[in-house]
Amino acid sequence: MLYPIIFILATFGILILVLRRAFWLGPAVADHGIKVNLEVGDIKESEVALAHERAEALFAERKYFAAERWYKEVIRLNARDDRAWTRLGVIAVTQKRYSAGIEALRKSIAINNKVSSRYYNLALAYFLLNDKAHAQESIKQALELAPERANYQELRSRIQDLSDSKGTNEKSK
Repeated sequence: MLYPIIFILATFGILILVLRRAFWLGPAVADHGIKVNLEVGDIKESEVALAHERAEALFAERKYFAAERWYKEVIRLNARDDRAWTRLGVIAVTQKRYSAGIEALRKSIAINNKVSSRYYNLALAYFLLNDKAHAQESIKQALELAPERANYQELRSRIQDLSDSKGTNEKSK
């Protein structure tokens, strides 16, 4: 019996707040020459931020399928979001969709070519596809940006070892 009364009071309270904002706050703001300025770009930026936040949370939890969907939404809203392209590339490589990973990472690099990890991930994808020439070029660019990274140097050695062993196997035939 008490719940309907609480519901009615809560509804009435919300109605009062809405009406107060609509009638009293609006004219008061207008009287002072202040205009509310909500641009379409503002809405789009908040949508991008929300989609990015959801995608990052899912990515951190390694829920790649769901994260991929949100990163695609980020890109739909802002095709120049280099971080979203990078994450899509990493997800694709993780799922052994190397060609898709390469495409996404290349788009990310085209937007911002100053991040060494993007070149490293690109080199890794090429390496896993046995495309040694592109892998060597990509790891070279990664090392130019971050020569101190041990994992970059290790990947360069593995790429070189495979290139050498491939050449040795072909000579022995």
